Parts: sequence; structure tokens; C-alpha cells
Amino acid sequence: MAKIYDDQKGPKDEWAKLKKEPLKVKLQWLFQYYGLTAAVVLISIGILVSIAVTIIINRMPRVVVGEFFSEPADVSVNESVKEELCAKLGYEPNKYRIDISTMTGAFASEDAPLQTQRLIARVNALDIDFVVANEKLFKDYTDPNDPVNCLFYDLRELLPEETLKALDAAGRLVYIETNEGPIPFYIDINGTRFYELYKLTSGQAFFGVIFNAPDLPGVIALIENYFL
Repeated sequence: MAKIYDDQKGPKDEWAKLKKEPLKVKLQWLFQYYGLTAAVVLISIGILVSIAVTIIINRMPRVVVGEFFSEPADVSVNESVKEELCAKLGYEPNKYRIDISTMTGAFASEDAPLQTQRLIARVNALDIDFVVANEKLFKDYTDPNDPVNCLFYDLRELLPEETLKALDAAGRLVYIETNEGPIPFYIDINGTRFYELYKLTSGQAFFGVIFNAPDLPGVIALIENYFL
């Protein structure tokens, strides 16, 4: 293929005549004149841009962070959930991100110990607000005789009184007997809009808030917006 503007004295002269040409023509000239070098440069620029975008996104505050343990979930709805939560909280959606992920396989699978270790690591790193799991996880990590050291929030200390009463009236609060009497540590979310939105199917979906959750306003907004 003949070079574009090959009657010029050199690459600078040729490039000068391409200023008003569309990007496609400019890229064609680059590949014709510089060949593989141009391709490597363009690929490198693309990688650097991708890394920069990732860094910028990761620095954005998160509206809420959670993980599904009990079954796979359709997390493609995360962005629409973020939009709703930001609207409720008065946040600008483009300044926040959401991080709700899903485990592969059930909590009772052979990988359960590794999954649990990963969860504890995220808790210690203040990197998770809530989990959705079957009752086994909540029973294993909620000591009825030592509620202060439980993995999950005593919901009476977290939720507004009206929200707590509404959940109780709907039969969604799950109580655990302690020395202080019954305490609600997690929420039955089967049949809620949240359950339907994330396409859960097991019928064993319960929601608990991690005791050191970093994004409590987002968690409360999620509970009020999707469980009532």
C-alpha cells in the first residue's frame, strides 16, 4: 500500500498535512510509517489509560459493599441499585461506586473454609458491610452468650426504631436467644424486592450487617429501600 503523502520530505512534513484528517487516516499513516512500533505504542497507551481509570474508580467512595455466600446472584443490577441508594441518600451517583459480589457455590461446599477465611480477612480490613447467606453462617458466628463479640450487628443498635418495628411487623427479623433476651441479628429477605432483583432462588437467604461495616448509611438505605 502506498504511503499517504509520501511526496513530503519526512515524517514531520507528512504528519503536518494530516492535522485536519480524521483519526482513521492518522492511524493508517502511523502504522504505514512506523509499523510495529506504532502498534506497541498504541497498545501501551491503552493499557496506561485502563490502569488510570481503574485507579480513579477504586478511589471513589463506595455507597455499600456486600457479598452473597448462600448462592450465585445476578450482580448485573448493581448499577441500578447504586442509583436508587444514591437518590435516597442524596449522593451524586457519578461520585460513588458499589461493590456487591457473589461467591461461586454454596456456603456448605468443600470450599467453605476458604470462603470463611476470605470473609474474615475482608472484615478485618474493613472491606465489607453485609453478607447474604444461609442460616448456618449466622449461627456459627453469632455467640448467644457473647453478643458483643459477634460478627454481626445487633440490629437494635443499628436501625432507626421505625425501620426496626416495620421489619418486626413483617416477620423479617430473626432473633437469637442470649443472656440479655432475644436479639435480632439478621434479616429474612426471602420474597423481598432485593431477593427478586438479584434473582436468588434457594429460599434460604438471610442478610446480616458486619459489626464494623464502613458504610452504614448505605446499608440502612438498602434495608429500608429493598426489604420493606
